[in-house]
Amino acid sequence: MGVCEDAPDKYCGHVLEPEDGPADGNWHKKMRNAVCLRAPKYDGLCVWHADTDEKDAEELVISMLTPADFEETGLEPAGGSWEPHHLRNHLSGAILRGVEFPAEQSFEMCVLIRARFEATDLFGATFSETYLRSVTFSETNLRSATFSRKTNLRWATFSQTDLLGATFSQTDLLGATFSQTDLFAATFSEASLFGATFSETNPQEVTFSETNLRRATFSKTNLQEATFFPACTTLIDVEDSQDDWFGASLEDAQFEDGTDLRGADLSGARLYQTAFRDVRINDETRFGIEDENPYGTACRYEYDPNTGVSINEDTSRFEAAAWTYRRLESLFEENAMSERARIAHIRKEEAQRAHHVEQLEDDEWVKENEVPPDSWLKSLGEYAVSTVNWHLHRHGESLRRLLGMSGLLILLCGIIYSGAGIARSSPETTYRLSVADLTNPGAVLVDLLNGLYFSVITFSTIGYGNFYPASPLSRFLVGIESLAGGLFIALFVFVIGRRVAR
Repeated sequence: MGVCEDAPDKYCGHVLEPEDGPADGNWHKKMRNAVCLRAPKYDGLCVWHADTDEKDAEELVISMLTPADFEETGLEPAGGSWEPHHLRNHLSGAILRGVEFPAEQSFEMCVLIRARFEATDLFGATFSETYLRSVTFSETNLRSATFSRKTNLRWATFSQTDLLGATFSQTDLLGATFSQTDLFAATFSEASLFGATFSETNPQEVTFSETNLRRATFSKTNLQEATFFPACTTLIDVEDSQDDWFGASLEDAQFEDGTDLRGADLSGARLYQTAFRDVRINDETRFGIEDENPYGTACRYEYDPNTGVSINEDTSRFEAAAWTYRRLESLFEENAMSERARIAHIRKEEAQRAHHVEQLEDDEWVKENEVPPDSWLKSLGEYAVSTVNWHLHRHGESLRRLLGMSGLLILLCGIIYSGAGIARSSPETTYRLSVADLTNPGAVLVDLLNGLYFSVITFSTIGYGNFYPASPLSRFLVGIESLAGGLFIALFVFVIGRRVAR
């Protein structure tokens, strides 16, 4: 805090000073700095800037300046002159302790940089186009308060503050800190919380709509029933989507130290590079919406084709979706939600497969190279393997699918053995379906059953030796089926092991 030496004695003369180093014109302009034009009352300072507990709300409200007050004085602010509205209600550095303001008190277009509100009652207060950079609210009642129309709350601190039902609309909260603060049913609409910190905070049933929470940190925070919009209930068409390209963002945010997300709705938020450490969730915690895929919910990167990755524009939405599902899979496993972990794993693999398709459809290599580059061939191989895994066992998560595919292979090979021919060693007999056998249902049934039996022992690699292939086609098929059987048995062990481990 400082006092302007050029200010007449009839004015308070309070002016902000930098915490370190000298101030220049740019600093004054950045901080909206100006000389306080109010009459001194306590120790040479006005009722707003004096460090005393004697002030009351009535005299504080009366002493708020208007543009007409500035025009009458003609005194220029520190660092240069600006338009009169820049000086309206200049309250930077104000100190308020134990003051009970009237309900719905308006601080529209006030400048309250580095102001300190301690044990102050601001129920229903309105902050519209208010400059609150580095302000401190400590043990303050801000229930139903409204922060709107580009209010600047950068690096603000809310400590042990009651923000129940408060609204933050089009508000800049970059680097703001919420510590031991009650945010129950608060609403953040089109607000920027980039790098904000929520520590031991209760934002239960809070709503984040088109809010930027990049690099925000939630520590020991209660986010029960919180909602991150847009939470679309249907798939969005690229041409019909009106959502902002980035929308609600939690990218690079930190949820840690027992943060409670039970019942929270994060279906409208981007979660790429979001960290979840020691976080509580339940079956009502949502991270996506239902889509045409029968396997669980889709995160925003998948259900909204217009969604981008704000922290890295070179990352495709399917890459971001795969990373998100991978992190959610770990989160579900940590919270003993095996079924949701299984679904997240399937969606992760499918997102990666969709990303491979994007790479394969990129025809730039055709224009620039006579032969496909190694990266394209690698994507083709990964896509082929992923597609086979999807159809065989749903990426290691469907034992029923694997059993069905195994049964289908055994049945198909058994029918082919019946037609290609197999032989029995003792007594020496050959079984092969022919056109003449079609008139004898008993013979057909015997040939089919023997073919299925031989297919089973070949698939399982038992090989009793009582039957053997009787034609080149049968011998070729035996080699293929025995290799496939060994592979399928290994896959059985793999799938069962995944289920048991969860």
